[in-house]
Amino acid sequence: MVLRNTGHVDALWEARMFPPESRMRGLTFLLAAAALAVLAVLALRYDTNSQYSSIRSTWRIFGWICNAKWYELPDTEYAEDYSHAGFAQIEIGMSGQEVLDILGQPLTRWQPYGRKKTRFKDKAHFVGLQYSHSPTSTHYMLRQIYLDRGVVAEKIGYYYGD
Repeated sequence: MVLRNTGHVDALWEARMFPPESRMRGLTFLLAAAALAVLAVLALRYDTNSQYSSIRSTWRIFGWICNAKWYELPDTEYAEDYSHAGFAQIEIGMSGQEVLDILGQPLTRWQPYGRKKTRFKDKAHFVGLQYSHSPTSTHYMLRQIYLDRGVVAEKIGYYYGD
């Protein structure tokens, strides 16, 4: 079998390595995968808060397409003065007071690594500030700040799928 060197996949198609019907299936699959990738990027790129109502629709469409409960709209409740822009401003090394000035009081404070039975002995004294939770105990946009002796040591923000 001799293939023309055109530098294109057409040479393989002409050689019947990819018959026309499989080309169409491949193109359909590629377009569907690209559409899902775009929806995934849009859905994961932005938080679903009231200011992003169009993104809420993207989550619903993405969940409908995938028919998976994990992709449903997150059920997130934030602290009273919390903002996504404020959370983006938080950096490692800031003081706890700076965090409170930017994000306000958290929903709860706790010791994420516990005091006694933790394998992270060097982090046993950390204090966690929780700025979001799910009121219905399902998936949500998790937002936490961990303080090490009053200084931001960890900033945690991701989609928590339950």
